[in-house]
Amino acid sequence: MTRGLIYSTRGVTASIHESLIQSMRIVETNNDKIDLISSYKTDTPKKHIQQTSGIKIDKHINSITEFYYDKAIYLSSWTDIYDALNVEFLKEYNDLYLFGGLFSTASGLRRYEKRNRIFPKDSGQIKFESVALPCIHVLALLKANREYAIKLHEISLDPLEMSIDLFHSDYVPSKNYYLYHGYDVLNLNMKRLDSLQYYLSKQTKNFIEEQFDKDVDITFGMTIFENVRQKYYEDAKNVLNKFNTVNFYLLNKITGENTFIDRDKYLTQIARSKYTIVLPAYDTTCFSIFRLLESLHNDCLPLIHKDCYIKDINTSYNTNLEELITDKPFKENDRKELLNKFKKVFLTVDRNFIT
Repeated sequence: MTRGLIYSTRGVTASIHESLIQSMRIVETNNDKIDLISSYKTDTPKKHIQQTSGIKIDKHINSITEFYYDKAIYLSSWTDIYDALNVEFLKEYNDLYLFGGLFSTASGLRRYEKRNRIFPKDSGQIKFESVALPCIHVLALLKANREYAIKLHEISLDPLEMSIDLFHSDYVPSKNYYLYHGYDVLNLNMKRLDSLQYYLSKQTKNFIEEQFDKDVDITFGMTIFENVRQKYYEDAKNVLNKFNTVNFYLLNKITGENTFIDRDKYLTQIARSKYTIVLPAYDTTCFSIFRLLESLHNDCLPLIHKDCYIKDINTSYNTNLEELITDKPFKENDRKELLNKFKKVFLTVDRNFIT
């Protein structure tokens, strides 16, 4: 019998991270028993993950959080904290799963930011719980990997995260460490993992046959956290103006405009719609794979912006998304053909954890 342990740097009870939680279900293909470690004192995250993803969680552990408040918060550096961590309790696990790497712009804990290749040989944010608790949990998993050679699987939600392979060279794993994303990102050493596809395959809906009862032409939602995104807002509006029935949801941190709806309601609108839009990610060298998968699963064809970087995802799935780079609708028969074609490409489960 094999045992796995899940940790997420993201708040697993927040609806914004529902795709992340659903992606956890693929762990059941790799381990017979699955535990969860978190910073919560109650079993709230365990119950929420089970309800949202369908995965069975055996135990919920919060001993690292207790160590943080009892001792780590008073230490002077992250290396001191790493040395003081007692991870012997992790020896029982065959696999450790980290869903989401460190990701804090204000703290410099991102790819290409100032603590890249330095952490944990520094002392920043030890007393700031929102940053420190993810850091200490990640260090615990890392230490167990380095001391006991336990397989450590890191699932990158955003390639701008500071994944463990970007830690100081004295602390990066030497073996049994695997980094994944929704498609192969060769220059970042990320391997494709069909985690969301696995969850979707367990749903009762037959996702190969399209449901044709569509009463909305196009649904799209976007955020604007940086001024540079304003250009893409204008591009999206130009596309939307070519359709009759339109749902458009916007969260603009620059102007304060907010017409967002929650994720479940948004996906309901996607399921009613013939089309949606995929814009370039905030990191323009990456592609919004979850948005693509969720739209295809809901029988909604994505129209891809011409600036989207599709080389890696095309190679990873042996396909060509250039067919979807357009700013206007297709003839209805062509839309249905393209939809079913790309559903068969992207909604199958072909790539799992490295064993």
